Amino acid sequence: MIRVEHLHFPLAKFFYDTFHRTNKPPVGHKQSFILIKDTGSYEPVSYYDYSDDELFGNWFQKAYPNNYEGDDFVWCGDENGDPTLYSLGKVLGILSIGNPVARFKDKNIFEITRVCFHPNFNPLKDGFDLPSHFVKEAIKEFGLYYEFKKIVTYIHKWQKGKYLEFAGFKKDKEISYSENSKGWSNRPNRSDSDLRPKVRYVYEK
Repeated sequence: MIRVEHLHFPLAKFFYDTFHRTNKPPVGHKQSFILIKDTGSYEPVSYYDYSDDELFGNWFQKAYPNNYEGDDFVWCGDENGDPTLYSLGKVLGILSIGNPVARFKDKNIFEITRVCFHPNFNPLKDGFDLPSHFVKEAIKEFGLYYEFKKIVTYIHKWQKGKYLEFAGFKKDKEISYSENSKGWSNRPNRSDSDLRPKVRYVYEK
């Protein structure tokens, strides 16, 4: 059984920090979601040492104070005693929706700011259609809480966006930056922008 559930933003940030290949975590979100495959047992997500990130460690202990079986996430040593984060079921992907990075006049436009799939995700075993299913279900759930007209997202020009198209997105435009462009780096709380050519996809309700 495949589940799409809401995810605490600190946990989403941890996953992006650990597994996202090209971008840092977003500054914030409206909602984040996790794609989990039920296995009936706890599955290792990643080695993690609280001492590397005391802030996240403190948050995790408050969010999951009991750390016993039944929690969605638990923190304990693996077979070698190394500190490891476990999830109830196999984590396959994480997705966050927030305000668009680019400025739009229409306030009913949101953006999928990050999508990340776990290295353990195997299309042959887990299903080639799961990425598009994940996006569709996350948008459906998001729509229960927020009114929107469009949802945009961006991928690098060299990446394939087929799973977005299967989820109902349409290719909108290609975006290139001038040599002197700073992208969104001049916006408050923004890190250095990725200025590689991108493709914008749009989902319309």
